[in-house]
Amino acid sequence: MAWAVSRWLRRPVAPLGNLVGGSERWYSWRGHRVAYTVRGNGPALLLVHGIYAAASSYEWRRVVDTLAARHTVYTIDLLGFGRSDRPAARYSPGLYIDLLSDFLRDVAAPCTLIASALSAAYAVATADRHPERVAALALVEPTGYARGARNSGRWGALLRIPLAAAYHLITSRAALRRDLTLSYAYATRASDDTIEHLHRSAHQPGARRAPSAFLALQLSLDLRRIWPTLLHPTLLIWGAHPHLSTLADLRAFRATRPAADAAVIEAAGDLPHDECPDDFIEVVTAFLSGVRQDSLVLPG
Repeated sequence: MAWAVSRWLRRPVAPLGNLVGGSERWYSWRGHRVAYTVRGNGPALLLVHGIYAAASSYEWRRVVDTLAARHTVYTIDLLGFGRSDRPAARYSPGLYIDLLSDFLRDVAAPCTLIASALSAAYAVATADRHPERVAALALVEPTGYARGARNSGRWGALLRIPLAAAYHLITSRAALRRDLTLSYAYATRASDDTIEHLHRSAHQPGARRAPSAFLALQLSLDLRRIWPTLLHPTLLIWGAHPHLSTLADLRAFRATRPAADAAVIEAAGDLPHDECPDDFIEVVTAFLSGVRQDSLVLPG
């Protein structure tokens, strides 16, 4: 019986299509193909999705078109996620910082990085390493300072074994719906179409490799040394009803860099760009136009 259930959970799913629009392109990096899109004209923005089992640039689908009215907007599927290759690589913070650094050098620099959660920490590290390639940062609930800073190191390899075995249960439709509704301020926003896309993304060939490293804390990055010294214009964006983070985390980031702008979007949880795209675009556009954001609370 257990064998039959396991086989049913592992049945093939349809390949992912490009659901964010724009011109589809491929970046060749270390022998792998990295999917990205581009649209619009103007100062460059690179949108970097968060890291979780079903992650992809689909996360930005509700904001790309409006941002492209004034900017050249790139979206990227990080290695191991979305439509990019998912090789049996050694996934680490360094791998993703290298990928972002090289992508900026070869494709999009100078560029404003707009990134979510753990990828926001990688954006900070990329700006610290190559300040000339990054114009500004807009960070959605970044990890690495108040939370998510501890990397499991070599012990993470042991943690990956049970996580890999349980992967298909962790990424079932029911589990993905539960996680998404917790990340939203309003559970009714978790549509069936979104759950179906997340499920397909989480079950592409090789899909468990990068998420298993994430769940084993091998992708965590400590920003406590570099965050206070960063000189780039920075906007911190939080939902007023976060599940994975807290507003205390926002205060911790601001305490060591009070010059950083901050915007709190009232009707959102962990994914304000997905839940409240108009409000998200408003605060990002104001920031990019030089308008100071200071813990701005938008009406729901």
